[in-house]
Amino acid sequence: MVDGTDIQGWFLKGFALPAGYLLALHTLLRAHRHGGLYKVPTMKQLGGAQTSQMSILIYRGLALFICLPTLLVLCSHHHFNPHLLLYYTILNFGIITLYFLLAYGYSLIYWKQMKAAHALEDSEDAAAQTSVSTDDVREDNDVDKGQEEEEGTEKDAEGVDDKDDDDGKLLVGVTPGSYNAGLLGVFTMFLYITALSNSYVVTTVYWPLLYPHDKHVDWMTFVMHAGNIILMHGDFFMNNMPFFKHQVCLYMLLILAYLTAVIIAHDVFDVHYPYYFLDPTHQLAIVWWSVLLTAHIIFFSWVTTMAQKKQDRISDKALEELESQSVLPGVQMSANV
Repeated sequence: MVDGTDIQGWFLKGFALPAGYLLALHTLLRAHRHGGLYKVPTMKQLGGAQTSQMSILIYRGLALFICLPTLLVLCSHHHFNPHLLLYYTILNFGIITLYFLLAYGYSLIYWKQMKAAHALEDSEDAAAQTSVSTDDVREDNDVDKGQEEEEGTEKDAEGVDDKDDDDGKLLVGVTPGSYNAGLLGVFTMFLYITALSNSYVVTTVYWPLLYPHDKHVDWMTFVMHAGNIILMHGDFFMNNMPFFKHQVCLYMLLILAYLTAVIIAHDVFDVHYPYYFLDPTHQLAIVWWSVLLTAHIIFFSWVTTMAQKKQDRISDKALEELESQSVLPGVQMSANV
């Protein structure tokens, strides 16, 4: 006789999960067709800071110093068992660690670009002052000799400018951080969106539902279930990272892929479900799956809303600074400054 929970399990695995994939893929294709899925971020957006560049460089370095050893210690305690990735907390903490690793690299590169740009500006100012002094001395000479020297000076100046431009392009591009970060930058931005949104989910689910039954609470528990959201929010308030709401379809595909991996591990390799509410045969499985899916969407929307307000505030501040300096008056700046 077929049990009701078996029918529920077949429904979730055979219909709900494939339907979720189709819906996410359909949304993904539509967003890509209309060009709203993502934009390649610049080095400034990935590595820059709202305050001082050194502050975010130090912060991301410290965050990486916390996350990476914690993850390695946890994995070593379990002999680097790949089944650890089935635990959503550990998977998300791995995403956080990878994000801070890449983000620290981008911050370091952007900091070096800014230093190179400032050095280039100083050398150009020094060359300009030298040129002015030379012109003052040249005025005392006769006209013919002055014209010959002026032509030679102009050629030399052109050669110096070309060399400086080449060095500047090699080191910093047109302006510091103006280079696009490429596909790796898009991947880093998606890690950021995922890690920040999932931190809310992990913290919200663990403390009321799992903590009362957890018999192995230690310092790593607090780092991964409380420190995660603190570290990500610290980075959120300091960085210039943009958000794109249409990436919710990629976010949902990641969640569906996680559920698929958990089900395959159980049905094929006889691995226990890491959480009781993920078992499709649980009496309240449909309720649990619906609640968790809704929670992911709510927290992703909340994070996206906060990010949009932050970007608007950054754009308004940058526009006010330009107008106060009488630079490019009346120019409207985009939300991704």
